[in-house]
Amino acid sequence: MGGLAAALGADPNQVLQSAMLGNGMDDKRRVRTQEEAKRNQSVDYLVQQGMPQTEAELVVRNGGFGEALKGIRSKALTSQTNNKTVNWLMRNKGLSQQNADAIVSSGQAAAYMTPQKAPSLTNDQKNFNFAQQNPEFAEYQLKNKRAGATQVNFNNEQANAAGFADRMANSEQILRQHETAGLNVGDRAAAAIPGIGNYVTSEDYKLFDQAKRDFINAALRRESGAVISQEEFANAEQQYFPQPGDTPAVIAQKRKNREAVIYGTQRAAGPSYQPRQRNSQTPQSQGVVDYSEYFK
Repeated sequence: MGGLAAALGADPNQVLQSAMLGNGMDDKRRVRTQEEAKRNQSVDYLVQQGMPQTEAELVVRNGGFGEALKGIRSKALTSQTNNKTVNWLMRNKGLSQQNADAIVSSGQAAAYMTPQKAPSLTNDQKNFNFAQQNPEFAEYQLKNKRAGATQVNFNNEQANAAGFADRMANSEQILRQHETAGLNVGDRAAAAIPGIGNYVTSEDYKLFDQAKRDFINAALRRESGAVISQEEFANAEQQYFPQPGDTPAVIAQKRKNREAVIYGTQRAAGPSYQPRQRNSQTPQSQGVVDYSEYFK
């Protein structure tokens, strides 16, 4: 270095300093180049993740790439979890993808995935479960079943429903035998004559009319518990009973309507209710039965 500097007529120390300065500037340029390349890579990554170019450049310039990266990873994890939840709802709850997506988006998925807790037993239920472990209690239950479950326990509402169910079922027995009397135009016209109508109608129509009235009174009194208006009575008559001009299909439909009312009232009477068999005061031993069996 000294020989070269002497040959060039330069101070060796100045030449060394210039060389060192040049190397330092190269290092700085290299570092700046590397940093710029990293920034560009960071911007490109953010853009690939869906961030607009301008926003990505601003985030990187302000040193927010790390936080942005955390947000992207958190979003990706949330998306992955949501996809798994949607798949679970579709597989285990039978939901469509659209409904499952809507539930997850609304944050209601936990309600569908959390197992439902069984309701707590009351003291009476606990005592009953304990009693069932006693062989004597099991024998007592068996004897009750064999005896036709004659020892029953109704609350007031069930007892009322049982009474109405029996009335409607008894009326239906009569109606099945005299149903076509409701189609007799002559009897219907005669029944409307004040004072003498009941004297000139046929026996068949009288039985039909009485059973019809008992059925309507029982059905409407149970529903409202109040006095039945003429309008309500007339509407029920049209709804449940044959009218002149009704086709066989309409008559059959009205019969099914009556059966449905009877069955619904029997169910409201509770598990202790025992429909009376035809021509018998002995309750059946199988609990509430299909109403259609009653009318055979």
